[in-house]
Amino acid sequence: MAPMKAVLAPLLIALLLAGCASEDGGGRRAVSPPPVTAGFLAETPDVIELSVIDRQPVDKVELLAPDGRIFLAHRIDREKTTRDSRAGGGLGVGVGVFGGSSTKVGTSFGIGFPLGGVEAPPTAPHYESVALVRVEDMAGYRSSWPRWVLRIRLGTPETSFRSIEIPAPRPPDG
Repeated sequence: MAPMKAVLAPLLIALLLAGCASEDGGGRRAVSPPPVTAGFLAETPDVIELSVIDRQPVDKVELLAPDGRIFLAHRIDREKTTRDSRAGGGLGVGVGVFGGSSTKVGTSFGIGFPLGGVEAPPTAPHYESVALVRVEDMAGYRSSWPRWVLRIRLGTPETSFRSIEIPAPRPPDG
């Protein structure tokens, strides 16, 4: 009976961990939305500035009014960047604290350096996109802004497109 328990315990743990994996209903890994910020420019209170950091560039931005009108971004700037995770050398210093409610608290200190020139691979490139959308009906926007939506299309014709929608930002006071 003991050999059966030795086989079942790891199998049960593996099944539990597999059940915790982040997937959507279709069996694909769930993809979190890219970091997006939106707000009105201080110097131009009728222009929304949208900033997106993603592995794909922003291709198109639309401001959707509740009555069906669509306002397109009049400007989209895209910058491709790559952060090199190998920069900074291989020397590392760390300080740690460990312990629990029934054990004493302890600390540790360590210094690490690569043996044999091991390097981490460079970080994948990403795009920092900034779009500007002029709100041509600020009175209408102010009266119903919670129902307005920003639709963002990311990608290129050579790759694929995907769209995300976010709530429109609160209008500036005034």
